[in-house]
Amino acid sequence: MNARPRPVPTGIFGIAVLALVALLALTADWSAGYSPTHQDLVARLQPPGTVADGHLYRLGTDSLGRDIWARIAYGSRVSLTVAGVAVGVSFLIGTTVGVVAGFRRGILGAVLMRMVDVVLAIPFLLLAVATVAVLGPSFANLILALGFVRWTRYARVGYAQTLSTREFEFVQAARAVGATDARLVLRHILPNVAPALVVVATLEMGLMIIFEASLSFLGLGVQPPDPSWGGMLSEGRNYLADAWWLATFPGFAITITVLGANMAGDYVRDRLDPRRGEVARI
Repeated sequence: MNARPRPVPTGIFGIAVLALVALLALTADWSAGYSPTHQDLVARLQPPGTVADGHLYRLGTDSLGRDIWARIAYGSRVSLTVAGVAVGVSFLIGTTVGVVAGFRRGILGAVLMRMVDVVLAIPFLLLAVATVAVLGPSFANLILALGFVRWTRYARVGYAQTLSTREFEFVQAARAVGATDARLVLRHILPNVAPALVVVATLEMGLMIIFEASLSFLGLGVQPPDPSWGGMLSEGRNYLADAWWLATFPGFAITITVLGANMAGDYVRDRLDPRRGEVARI
C-alpha cells in the first residue's frame, strides 16, 4: 500500500508570499519600470494592459495617469517597513514591561499591569488615530503610533510567561548561587519567554499591515503623492463603477500579503510550540 503524500504546510505558502512581496519591495526601482509619482493626464484611467507612449501599463492608471503597478510595487515598501519597524517597537516596549512586571511583581508589577489594562480599555484603532492626529500625519509618526498602541499584547504574554518561568528550578538554583537579577533575566528568563513573544510578533505583522492601510485610507498615514496601498484604496473607491482596477489591485495586494503573514505566523507558532508533537501524536 502506497503511503499517503504529506500535505504541503500552509505556512510554506505564507512564507513564500512574504518573500515575494519583500522581493518586490527590494526591486521596486527595477520591477516598477516607471516612477510611482509620474503623472500623465492624457493617459488617465486607462485599463490594465494599455500601451501609451511606448509604456505598458500592466495594471492600468489612476485618475492622474500614474502607473498602478509602479505604485503597488513602491507601496509594498511602505507596508513592510511600517509593519516591521512598528512590530519591533511594540516588541521592545511590551517585552520590557511584561518581563519587569513579572519578575519584580509587587507594587511595580501591579502598576505596570494596570497601565496595560488602561491602554487595552481603549480601542487600538481609535488610539492610533488619536495619536497620529496629535503628532501629525507622517511616515515616522505612523510607525510610532502603531508601535505604541500594540505593545500591550507583548506585555501580557511576557508577564504570564515570566511569572511561570521565574519559579522553575534552574532559575531558583541560579538565584541560590548568587546570580544577579540582570543575569537571571538575560540568561534564564528571556530565552524561555522569547519563543512565545516571537509567535506574537509574527502574527502581528498582518495586523500592522491592515492598520497602516486603514490609517492611510483615512488620510492619517503616508501622505500623497507617496504611494500607499491604503491611500490607493481611498482614491479608488470614487471610481468603482468606471475604473474598477484602482481599488481592486491594491485591495488584492493587502489581502494576499496579510494572508501570507497570518499563515507564516501560524507556521512559526506550530514550530515553536513545545506541545506540537504531543498534539500530532493524539
